[in-house]
Amino acid sequence: MTDERDLIRNLHIAMRRYVMERMNSFDQLKPGPGGVFTLQPPVDGKDTFMEVFSMEVMPKLVFLNSIRWELASIDPQTLTTRNEMRDLLDIAAQISFDHASGSDSNPIVIASIDQEHQAFSIYLHSLSVESLQSVDPLPFHRALSYTEQIDVLSAFGQRWGVEVAGGRFASDYYPIIPRPSTPQLNLASMEAFDAKPLVEANGTEIVQRTLKTHGIQHVYILEQNYPGTEREVSQLDLARAIPHIIGFAFSKSLDWMIYTSWRGTVTIGGEWLLDAVKREWPDWENHVDEYFDMDDLA
Repeated sequence: MTDERDLIRNLHIAMRRYVMERMNSFDQLKPGPGGVFTLQPPVDGKDTFMEVFSMEVMPKLVFLNSIRWELASIDPQTLTTRNEMRDLLDIAAQISFDHASGSDSNPIVIASIDQEHQAFSIYLHSLSVESLQSVDPLPFHRALSYTEQIDVLSAFGQRWGVEVAGGRFASDYYPIIPRPSTPQLNLASMEAFDAKPLVEANGTEIVQRTLKTHGIQHVYILEQNYPGTEREVSQLDLARAIPHIIGFAFSKSLDWMIYTSWRGTVTIGGEWLLDAVKREWPDWENHVDEYFDMDDLA
């Protein structure tokens, strides 16, 4: 018989999977590099498409995205009963409903959000003990608390010279540019590459495999405009740089880092990680990002 703690964990996993599947179910969206979705309107009837999307689909996506992050902030290991987990999930759904609806009073928008809210609730309360006996696992994904994010990013900033304040990093930071806050030691073990050829050369797989070889199972991923997270190495995706998502990845050891930039580049820091990428990517020298200074854009 499955232990109660296992049932609690499986309930949390089941609801994470439900939200993920719902977010991937909208045929108005096309998945792109780095897990970023783009709109795919029909050739004819674009205006009608956009009206329906903004009134009926987008509100649902805002609700689902909000609850996705609420779920990531729940730690099943701190709970002792399934009722506690259900209560927290119900609260998360209500918070997400309030967030998605905001001050909008349009009845179509509110109805769309409420429909998604009710569907979430019905599915949650329909899960029986039998259905939770065997649930396929999902990769570890935990949202950092605000205090934890400040501490983690502060330690990272001191080690790698990243300008941080209030748990956030400077959006214009580019690691390969020498500046007073960047230790010279780091500059010797960094290289910036164009993201697309790096990804096409299986750069993500090379990095994941190398990290695992060094005993690293979980990484911190902090992206601009998203909550900080701790995730399994398998969730690290260098393709996030292709749609210009700004973010850092690193671990508690702080002896390596990855930076995806708004310029569509990936900077790899840490001698052993950089050496591994160069060793397994023979063509790397042809895709090094040229020396670049933000001041040149002024």
